[in-house]
Amino acid sequence: MPIGADRVALMSSGGVKENYFGDGSDGAFSSSGDTGITPANLNGDWDADMVVKNYTSFTLNATHRYYMDHACRGALIYVTGDVSISGYLGVSTPATDYLGSGGEADPESAGGSDSSAVSSTGIRLPMFTASGTDTLAAADFAGCGTAAVTAVANHPGISGNGTIFGVARKGALGSPGGAGAPAQAPSGTLTGGMGQTGGGGGGAGSSGSGGAGSYGHCWGGGSAGGGGSSGNGSDATIWGGAGGGGGGSHAKTGGGGNPGGGPGNAPCYGSGASVESYAVGDGGAGGGTLFFIVGGNFTVNSGAEVLQSGRNGSEIRTYYPGCNVSGSNKATGGGTGGGALFILYKGTYTNDGTVNANGGNGGHPSNLDPRTWGGQGGNGTVVTQQVL
Repeated sequence: MPIGADRVALMSSGGVKENYFGDGSDGAFSSSGDTGITPANLNGDWDADMVVKNYTSFTLNATHRYYMDHACRGALIYVTGDVSISGYLGVSTPATDYLGSGGEADPESAGGSDSSAVSSTGIRLPMFTASGTDTLAAADFAGCGTAAVTAVANHPGISGNGTIFGVARKGALGSPGGAGAPAQAPSGTLTGGMGQTGGGGGGAGSSGSGGAGSYGHCWGGGSAGGGGSSGNGSDATIWGGAGGGGGGSHAKTGGGGNPGGGPGNAPCYGSGASVESYAVGDGGAGGGTLFFIVGGNFTVNSGAEVLQSGRNGSEIRTYYPGCNVSGSNKATGGGTGGGALFILYKGTYTNDGTVNANGGNGGHPSNLDPRTWGGQGGNGTVVTQQVL
């Protein structure tokens, strides 16, 4: 609910500076199994509004997963109390593990249920911090959907007494493809509380050229280029779109994206070996954008994972020793870029597990030489910051 006029007056007159940690309307969350959250305003297979949740406490128990079950414009999770994570947050169920939460959407065009484009300055959230010196009159989540725009309107502005947290509208550049294995795509930059998603990895080239990875956007990492084997792979589509397709007559796979590029091809010749060589998957989406805004403590327990990472490129599997995959070359597509993860907490932060927004690895090009790996997606942004 919107903050009251008396509270606004108190803050604007130099009184106590109070951040917003949600209204607790979704109650206490304690997992009893895997929890997939369906975003609102589903738009095709790869786009939906930013998810907004308001919990009083959040407990994700061991082995359980909490994730968005549809590619979307991110998630904004408020918790008035404490967070304890012993399972896997942002990691989908095994049956859908190829899916990242970063969607396909053009932030420069009107979209989301609020029918807006993202501002040139990106999505931005002001929070009071002990040593921050930023100024921002109001949060700006244009293009994220009506629920997110309404929620962030509760955050008071800052004037030299806080930090702006957010994500640049355009992600880091993708890695160029080419002959051989491309380098890791550029990672998202970070200045203060602002970050950027990682670029998509380029496709490998073996007697051919791989396609280039693309830049991502404020809701997800970049898509990846396709592998080229005795031919050329294609480039990935911008704004988290389709991965580049594999090209050429020999074994290759496409790059990750929405959807992944493909189909892959891995012909195998040898005595009884044809069933032992095949392309697996077509890569998944880039890592998404997740804000956790917590009024208490945030604890990641041993063995737990909090991720907005990109997905690995698809594989070529060639396990039979007598299998000669198309006689020579094998090249795979790249991994997708990492997303953006913000953990903003009033109490304490403890991390005894894994927290990252890393780019996905390039595709595995089989166990037989010659072989060329696809490029790794660029790392996204992780911000963990105590707020007042």
